[in-house]
Amino acid sequence: MPSNGQPSAEEQLRALYENAESTATRAFEQAVSTPSFGALLARSAENVAALSRIGGDVADLVLRNLRVAGRSDITRLARQLHRTEDKLERVLQEIEQLRDELSAAQATASNDGDSAPNGRTAARGSRARSTGTRSTGRSRTT
Repeated sequence: MPSNGQPSAEEQLRALYENAESTATRAFEQAVSTPSFGALLARSAENVAALSRIGGDVADLVLRNLRVAGRSDITRLARQLHRTEDKLERVLQEIEQLRDELSAAQATASNDGDSAPNGRTAARGSRARSTGTRSTGRSRTT
């Protein structure tokens, strides 16, 4: 401890640190308050976004060259799977409709009794008529 009233080395270091901190704070506040800082910040954000996009494209290209499915491949396959599921759902709906028509034709034939034994002829004719009109009325989509 100095006895002549001079500050210790620790106190001098603390004072220097506080002085440097306040000077740096004032300098940063001046720099941030200028319009050019905003422009610099915007340009930096654009560059970071562009670099991340380029990085993603490079990663996809590497995966494609390694013959591994990338993000775009998986997205394309998901779309194809969704279209296939929709088509299958339409086919199932058509099958249910045909079953309903067949049941109705068999019920009508069994009620008539005289026109078709066991209802088989009426059911076949109904199915042939319904498939004939449906095949000409639908267009195929891929």
